[in-house]
Amino acid sequence: MSRLSDITNAAIKNLLSYVNRTPAPSSATNFLATAGAAATFVNAAVDYICDGIACYKAAVTVNAFTVTEGLAYPLPTGKTCYYTIGLNAAGTYCVMQGSYSGQALTGQMGATAVGDGSIPGVPAGYTPVGVLKVVNTSVGDFIIGTTLLNVAGITQTYKDIAVLPSTPF
Repeated sequence: MSRLSDITNAAIKNLLSYVNRTPAPSSATNFLATAGAAATFVNAAVDYICDGIACYKAAVTVNAFTVTEGLAYPLPTGKTCYYTIGLNAAGTYCVMQGSYSGQALTGQMGATAVGDGSIPGVPAGYTPVGVLKVVNTSVGDFIIGTTLLNVAGITQTYKDIAVLPSTPF
C-alpha cells in the first residue's frame, strides 16, 4: 500500500497528494490598512490541509503582519515584492517575504545570487493560504509591519490561494 511517506520530494508530495493546500479558498483572508496601524489582517474561518490532515482555523480579528520566517528587508521605491501567508497544523501563521527583481542576495558562506521577484514558498509543515503583492512606487523604503499599506505610493493586491501560484500576478 502506498503512503505519503513513500514520496520523499516535498514539492512533488505537495502537488500530487494535496498534502498542503486550502481545499476551497473563498476570500477567507482580507488585508486591511487602517490609519495609524501598520499592515494588519483579519481572517474569517478557513479550512485547509496540512501534512495530509484536515485542519480548521477559527476567525482571527487582527494580526500584525510581519515576516515570521526567513529574512525581512526594506522594499525600495520602484520594486515589487510578494509575501506568502501560511498556516501550520496548530493554526499558527507564518509570513515569508520574497525577493524583488534584481535584489542582491548574500547567502551562507558569502555566496551571492540575484532576486527574481517570484512568489516565495512556506517552510515545511505550513500550508500556503494567501499571497500579498506590494508595489512601492514612491515611498522610499517600504518595511512590512511598519509602513502602512494604505499610504500613497503603495499598491497592494491580496489573493487567496489553494496552492502556490506558478507565476506572479
